Amino acid sequence: MQNTWKCVMTMAMAIAIATGSPRRAAADPVDTARWVTSGSYFTEGGKDFFSFVSATFEFDETSGATPAKTFARSCNPCVAGDTVNMSFRNPPFDANNVYAQTELGSGHGHGLTDPDAALDFRGNLKFLATPVVFPDLTAPTLTIATPFSFRGFLIWGGYGRFRGLGTATQSFVRDDHAYRAIGAPTYTFNAVTPEPSSLLLLGTGLVAIGRRLRPRKS
Repeated sequence: MQNTWKCVMTMAMAIAIATGSPRRAAADPVDTARWVTSGSYFTEGGKDFFSFVSATFEFDETSGATPAKTFARSCNPCVAGDTVNMSFRNPPFDANNVYAQTELGSGHGHGLTDPDAALDFRGNLKFLATPVVFPDLTAPTLTIATPFSFRGFLIWGGYGRFRGLGTATQSFVRDDHAYRAIGAPTYTFNAVTPEPSSLLLLGTGLVAIGRRLRPRKS
C-alpha cells in the first residue's frame, strides 16, 4: 500500500510539472465571462448594431450610438500583397486607459434571470481578427473572411464580461487597379464550448490513477 501511494504521488508531481505550478494555477483569476454563441456585430453610418446571444441571455442593440470608431484595417484601397486587418476596439484603444467605456446605444434583452426589458448599453468591445494578405484577383467584387476572438464588458443595468469566437468578413469592390472597402467589417459569432478547467482535468486524472492502483480486497 505504501509503494502504491508513492507511485500515485510521483505521477501527480509529474503531471503538475507538465501542466504548470499548482501555486501559480491557484493564483490565476477565474474567468466568469459569458460566452456568446450566436449573433453578430456591425456598424452602419457610424452606429453600432449588435446581437449577443446564448442559451441563457440575449442582448440586441437596435439604436446605435455614434462615438468615433477605429478599425485596424491597414489598407483602403487595397492591392495584392497588402495586409487587411479587421481587428477593432470600441472605444478606440488607449494605452493609458485600457478599461475605457463608451455609449453603445439602446435596445432590449435579458440575462440569466433578468426579465426582458428596454435597455441602454455602455461598455467596451474588442475584436481581435487574424490579419489576411490581400489576394491577387481581377474580380469586380470579393469578400474576405478571417477568424476573430471577442472580449467585451457590457453594462445594461446589470453588468457582465463576454467572450466569443467567430468570423469577420469585409466586402470590397474593384476600383481601377485596386479594391475599395464597402463599409465596415461584420463580425458573426460561432457556437463554442468553453474548455474545462485544467485543474479539474488534473483532479479527474488523479482519481482515475488512484482507482487503478488501489489494491483489490479479497
